[in-house]
Amino acid sequence: MVMGSQVSGARSKRYLKQLKGAFVFKMLALMASFLIIPIMIKYLGAIKYGIWSTLLSILSWVLMFDLGIGNGLRNRISESIAKNDLVSVRKYISTAYVSIGLGAVCIGGLFFIGSEYIPWNRVFNTEIITNKELKFVVNISMFFVLVNFLLSLINQVLNAVQKAEQTIFNQFLSNVLSLTFVYALYLYTESSMEYLAFSYGISIFISNSIFSIWFYKSNPDFTPSFSFVRKNRLVDTLALGLRFFVIQIAVVVLFTTDKLMITQLLGPAYVTSYDVVFKLFTVITIIHGIIVAPLWTSYSDAFHRGDYTWMRTMMNKQLQAFGIIFLGILVLSLISPFVIEIWVGEIPHLDNKLIYFLAVFTFFLTWNNVFAIFLNGINETKLQMRTAIVASVINIPLSVFFVKYFNMGVEGVVLGTILALSIFAFFGPYESYKLLYKVKND
Repeated sequence: MVMGSQVSGARSKRYLKQLKGAFVFKMLALMASFLIIPIMIKYLGAIKYGIWSTLLSILSWVLMFDLGIGNGLRNRISESIAKNDLVSVRKYISTAYVSIGLGAVCIGGLFFIGSEYIPWNRVFNTEIITNKELKFVVNISMFFVLVNFLLSLINQVLNAVQKAEQTIFNQFLSNVLSLTFVYALYLYTESSMEYLAFSYGISIFISNSIFSIWFYKSNPDFTPSFSFVRKNRLVDTLALGLRFFVIQIAVVVLFTTDKLMITQLLGPAYVTSYDVVFKLFTVITIIHGIIVAPLWTSYSDAFHRGDYTWMRTMMNKQLQAFGIIFLGILVLSLISPFVIEIWVGEIPHLDNKLIYFLAVFTFFLTWNNVFAIFLNGINETKLQMRTAIVASVINIPLSVFFVKYFNMGVEGVVLGTILALSIFAFFGPYESYKLLYKVKND
């Protein structure tokens, strides 16, 4: 019993350490990401910025092609560490890198061939940029996405070993590099999406490379090696990862198609107003993410040790923290017009309705994350998978319906996403409660 208490106490201390370490760098990363937006808008103009923002959303779809290996790897590493099996940890890491690397090569080959035949002007609903220029920008961006697709596995490894603060520092570094490069472009070059695409990609590449080299040099027992690649480890990771894969597809549909829908239904200029308000509310989601993200691995560790008391205690604390998050959403929704005016100035197609709709969206998103992190940590993904499939199926039709038949504009697209999120908002807490208290009730 004493040993169990010591393990629980150590787990709580690690969580608090990650929380403290992450907060400072997350705030600095957030500050850098906020500073870069008005510079980008001035550098590109509202329409080109809308195209750029939509492009980033489309390219984020590539992340789902890891078949859930990244998230599966995180849980398998955590499970192996709980069992003190470091050899398995290295096998899982090595196999994941080789698998993702081969996947990136295959995806890249297919994409760059297909890109020659895709009418990118139609995709982005614009004639302000030639199809040739757009294709070049897309291909540059895709190249760096694929490279970082592989290198960003370091973030899952860091999360698995309960060093979430290091993943935050990685993001901070890439954001600072992006801000530096974009500001230099703004000062010394004419508006160019090609330069912007290269600067954005190289920033993330440098940051991921630095952290990968640092971590594996400091932890040689974790260093990936071809000699540790095992087919059975891939199958084992995929068995869990494929469920995360389905969830990832749904997340892509829910959170990245909104900009594409706005571009197609209303035009790229409307994406800018949406993106500015959305970015403002990420203050809330990022702060909440700092609180809940490290718990994924902590819940996993507690689950594999059978420490349900710790999990129940932590869930109650998270619900209390959500009450503060809710108040933050209310306050931010009221002061947003003043903040936006100071931050980026006048934005076309922006009104208070969009602010209020995105406030409701943020409420559902943060509420869902409280329970999704817990369920992810204990490998209970069936409910998320089912609700995610339903949500992804209804999201786009609802958005089109509200925009086309109720003339709701950008708010209609957001409302479609809110209704899709509301499914898990009800079932997620119910499922979590059942799992947290089943041992106590047995």
